[in-house]
Amino acid sequence: MDLLGDWWTPLVLREAFHGIRRFDAFQESLGIARNTLTDRLRRLVDEGLLEKRPYRTEPVRHDYVLTEKGRDFYGVLLATNRWLVRASTPDSAPWAGPSTWSATSRTRRHSNDRPGCRGGSP
Repeated sequence: MDLLGDWWTPLVLREAFHGIRRFDAFQESLGIARNTLTDRLRRLVDEGLLEKRPYRTEPVRHDYVLTEKGRDFYGVLLATNRWLVRASTPDSAPWAGPSTWSATSRTRRHSNDRPGCRGGSP
């Protein structure tokens, strides 16, 4: 499972752990392109970390809910975050430490946090 190999997947999972369930809420929180978010959500559903549950039929809309396997992945994300914080300087840490896991971080754009990123979508 190569879920940590891209930039957006761990961030989508982090938002799910914060309680975000709907496509538009993920997009607004992360500032992610719709096609990229669609791809990441599909991957997470295919891997069994999220479950897609319909909440409206006209037009069809879904909630994306963490499965048991997805909830178990939380420890992996925390361990990865701790490693990144210890292995990086404060200016270059992709998630800049534990404070980015707080509820207030959901409004923050993450594309500019990545070393070498000049803004915009990764």
